[in-house]
Amino acid sequence: CVRVGPRAYSAGPMSRDGWLMLPPIVQTERRIEEPLLAAMVSLVTWYTCADAACLTASGEKAGPDTAAHNTLPFGTAIDVDGYGRFRVTDRGGRLGPSQFDLFIGSRDEAIRRGVSERVVTVTIGGR
Repeated sequence: CVRVGPRAYSAGPMSRDGWLMLPPIVQTERRIEEPLLAAMVSLVTWYTCADAACLTASGEKAGPDTAAHNTLPFGTAIDVDGYGRFRVTDRGGRLGPSQFDLFIGSRDEAIRRGVSERVVTVTIGGR
């Protein structure tokens, strides 16, 4: 089983010390299925960039599916409740451990969306 932090948001089985227990990767005839890594309530903020090139820390150009997180590997897929699917391709200097910064093209829209708490589901492998 995979152990996921005690702040995980799930109805799955819990260990005695408060960790969510998830099944291991399952082999199928076609491909290896990705297990759920974590679903948690996280602080979500928005950012934009003044630079026309707007390159992320991974070297990719920021786009509508760009997310920043300080510790998750580049390419990790996240689903943000109410906002859709993003990929971690950037880092954020002031982000907390359970905070995600999502890219949006306009400064006004970033300000309008502000800060919110959302359920964020993180999956292994970035698909």
